[in-house]
Amino acid sequence: MNGKLSIQQRLILPIILLGVVALLSNALAIFSIHNVNANASNIVDNYMEGKTQLVEIRRSTMNIHKMALSHIVATDYGTMIDVVTKIKEEEENIENTLEAYSNYVEKEEAEVYQELLRCDSLGSEKLLP
Repeated sequence: MNGKLSIQQRLILPIILLGVVALLSNALAIFSIHNVNANASNIVDNYMEGKTQLVEIRRSTMNIHKMALSHIVATDYGTMIDVVTKIKEEEENIENTLEAYSNYVEKEEAEVYQELLRCDSLGSEKLLP
């Protein structure tokens, strides 16, 4: 060849180049989809379950608060004893949920979690003798 490309060769070069670009683009797309799927699985497995347990802790805390108010206004000892029994059961539920939540505590939140555990143990001692 004397340095000139035929029309067929001139047309095939851009097609080959587009094929290589398409191949690289598809490979990167598959990698990105895998990355997004891994992140979504992490969110669902760790963060959503942790948030669910936090909601359970909040619900139990509100139940204890309502029962403590009922205990204050109760007029007979039978009702008071029943309410205290229910409060103790709910406190056990909170303790179990807090222990289960420890799996979802990140390093940055560990100090706050320990403070929550200290407050929980102090609060239950103050509430019930």
